[in-house]
Amino acid sequence: MRLNKFNLLCLLVLALTGCDEESNNVKPTVEKYAMLEIVDGNNQSGVTGQFLKDSIVIKVIPKNSSLKAERFYVRAKMAKGNGYVAELYYSQVALAASNGRIRTSWNLGCDEKDQLLTFYLYNFDSCMYNILPAPICTPIDSISVKATASTPPGWNRSCGIVDPDYYFTNFRTHAGVVYAVNRGSLFKAVRKETLWWEKITNVPVNDVVDFDFNSTGKVFIVSDKQGVFTSNDMKTWNSVSSGLLDPRNPIGLLVEDSVVYVSYYFDGLYRLRSGSTFWKKLLVNGFYNDEYKF
Repeated sequence: MRLNKFNLLCLLVLALTGCDEESNNVKPTVEKYAMLEIVDGNNQSGVTGQFLKDSIVIKVIPKNSSLKAERFYVRAKMAKGNGYVAELYYSQVALAASNGRIRTSWNLGCDEKDQLLTFYLYNFDSCMYNILPAPICTPIDSISVKATASTPPGWNRSCGIVDPDYYFTNFRTHAGVVYAVNRGSLFKAVRKETLWWEKITNVPVNDVVDFDFNSTGKVFIVSDKQGVFTSNDMKTWNSVSSGLLDPRNPIGLLVEDSVVYVSYYFDGLYRLRSGSTFWKKLLVNGFYNDEYKF
């Protein structure tokens, strides 16, 4: 078999690096063009769920004078604790100023006493097309900032539920545990460093409007558009929506041991007796805008 010059070259390079005749791509090694330095804000103490008194200031230091600090950007990641960095909450990235400095505000989490925030440095020229979502390029440096969180005496803010309000948040208690629904999701209150709302992740819908328990612990949830579901352990769920003609926009749920009532803005009032799986419509001739609440 005769080999041309390209094949001979590939055989030689293959022994050293692995030659690919189709792509001929070799991943470059990551060069450390710059490094990160903590300027201010490390080792602070603060209150859970609140911002630290002083800003976190880090600095990008290029390896030589020909490189400008603006060529680099950082990402922040909570290494320990469930807090967040305000300036990176929506944009996810921060560009260095001309002096190389990046100033951020750290809101402490509620689940850990000792918390850790890590910043990762990237070369903007090589990663600019991968800013959102997370870049596939490798960070060229990283640095971590520490903080200690404490819970003040008396009233303090709980964490884990975002933007509670009058229309989209409701609370129930069962067996000494507080539960909540907020903007379509169910939560359970757990005690860590402070009160933390833990999201219940195996709920079959993401548009829960209301929920309640009977005395045995059986829970009923009513969805905004998908009917009613029930569970004995909040792990396995069953749909109990037979008989509901127009399960949109529920405005009321009442759970008792012998009977459950649900009311809809467009379709009036329904009743489900214990042991039954079929809802009975109680108001056949009601107007579409009649509201029945409990």
